[in-house]
Amino acid sequence: MNSQDGGGGRRPLETEQDRQAEQVRALLRAAGCAEFGENHGGFVVEPGPDGELLVACSDGPGLDLAAEEQHYRHLLTTAGYSTSAGLLDDGSGLRVVSQH
Repeated sequence: MNSQDGGGGRRPLETEQDRQAEQVRALLRAAGCAEFGENHGGFVVEPGPDGELLVACSDGPGLDLAAEEQHYRHLLTTAGYSTSAGLLDDGSGLRVVSQH
């Protein structure tokens, strides 16, 4: 994989924030977490406005959103990321900051 290639050609990794977002996606995928797709729910990772990453679970059949986000938070904090919950208006979502 090219260092400018976002995980199999999906999106370019032009900034440090893009690279960190892809690292978080890879970490969650490696732990068996489903990534949001057309036909199923799962995690979404996006760059935030202040250099942080925004991580949320998109609804899908059989997903317990609160449990999924708690699992994401555990994985991320264990990997050395700082997280805070309650990013979205409904109280869901995580704000993630790399401590690396």
